[in-house]
Amino acid sequence: MTSLSGSGSNNAAEERLNNRLDAELASLEGQLAHIVRAASIHSTESVLGLTLEIKRAILLNDFQALNMHVGGRWAALREKEGQAHVLLSEVAWELADIVADLEAAYEPGLEPLGG
Repeated sequence: MTSLSGSGSNNAAEERLNNRLDAELASLEGQLAHIVRAASIHSTESVLGLTLEIKRAILLNDFQALNMHVGGRWAALREKEGQAHVLLSEVAWELADIVADLEAAYEPGLEPLGG
């Protein structure tokens, strides 16, 4: 009978050891998952940092693209400047006609300047 009770205590001890082992494995698994997440986040941050540095280097060192962009903007501004001059000239002529018409209306003896 002693052997049965001894066997029962061995089973209980083995059960406790198995439970403890399962708890330790679960803890290690959780810690490993945490380490993997942290490493993944760190890797992602590193890749984003490198990408940002590459973009800056390309933007700052790509003089041909910068010059083309500035040249395009300069041409667009010159075109708008020309359009503004044409519009202002038209407005000036129209204002001159209006002033001449107004002068003629108020002073009947004057001829309009525009016509």
